[in-house]
Amino acid sequence: MILSAKTNMEISSFVTNFREDLISYLSNKLKDFDPILKDGVIYAVSKGKRIRPLAVYLSAKTFGGRYEDIRLLAFVVELIHSYSLVHDDLPAMDNDDYRRGELTVHKKYGHAQGILIGDLLLSLAGDIALEYALLGKNQNLAVKEIFKASEQMVEGQFLEFSAEINEKTALLKVYQKKTTALIKSALLSGGVSQGCSEVEKEAISIFGDAVGTLFQITDDFFDLEQDMERGIKTLPVILGKENTQIYMEKLKSQALSSMELLKEKHFLTQYFNLLINRTF
Repeated sequence: MILSAKTNMEISSFVTNFREDLISYLSNKLKDFDPILKDGVIYAVSKGKRIRPLAVYLSAKTFGGRYEDIRLLAFVVELIHSYSLVHDDLPAMDNDDYRRGELTVHKKYGHAQGILIGDLLLSLAGDIALEYALLGKNQNLAVKEIFKASEQMVEGQFLEFSAEINEKTALLKVYQKKTTALIKSALLSGGVSQGCSEVEKEAISIFGDAVGTLFQITDDFFDLEQDMERGIKTLPVILGKENTQIYMEKLKSQALSSMELLKEKHFLTQYFNLLINRTF
């Protein structure tokens, strides 16, 4: 499936507007903080694909929601994602000097400062989540989806660093926890915040499992040569390109089948198309 020019424009508009909204919100919220710490937080969130907040938004739209209804929820999921990247880049973990073509947070501000900037991003996510959860039962349940996934994300990172992974099942478990869980929770939280039914929630859950894993495998293909040189085990490295592509087709079928349980499919179809056609 190919994204239409109109869809591309809508998604591009969301990404631009969300970035401006998030930075404006954080700039005001952190106005009394140390200026360097504040600058570090803004720097950490200034770039990104916005895959997760977009998932919240499009899922909410599936059930009649507006941006205003999930604005804070989208902030929460992006802040959690951002803190995880800041900590991922640290010397004790991936030890990366650059992210998205610019210095990583710890290389720009210092190692200890990088840890603390990541800590503050997570603390801000909790603060905003509490504000959103107080709006009502559905909002409370939506926040819980994201923080359950945040816990799984940490477990996935732990497993990745704690075990030698040489086979598909173990690797998919890491994928499910480290990457898929947060994308899936973003989709679930958008629907839950708008009062989706249990049947609809199950459909989104199946969809989220499939597209979240597809997202990670697509990244694996982008980095395949580099990963092979560094001895990093990913699905294409373990299974080979052809078998991995066969598995991806199975995931695509699962994602598309799950949407048949939804009355409105347009917005999640947009999300599906974005993830499977992306080149970034």
